[in-house]
Amino acid sequence: MLYTEIISGLWIGDIDIMYNKKFITDNAITIVINCTSNYKFSDHPNVQNVRIPLSDNLYHNLDTLRQNKDKILSFIDTS
Repeated sequence: MLYTEIISGLWIGDIDIMYNKKFITDNAITIVINCTSNYKFSDHPNVQNVRIPLSDNLYHNLDTLRQNKDKILSFIDTS
């Protein structure tokens, strides 16, 4: 499992950490932004889920992030 705290309370990690209930609970995570197009969300209670479907194509990902930045920021801001 790979993960890093970007700023206090904001984490980035691999797909395995999204399914780790202890990590989610211990760090009081309330939103998971799933950046895959095909992995299902975890079933953590009291966690909001949003999907931003990224791929292996850098240019596609930049466009996708630009198109979804308001959605991402809104989810982060309301928590």
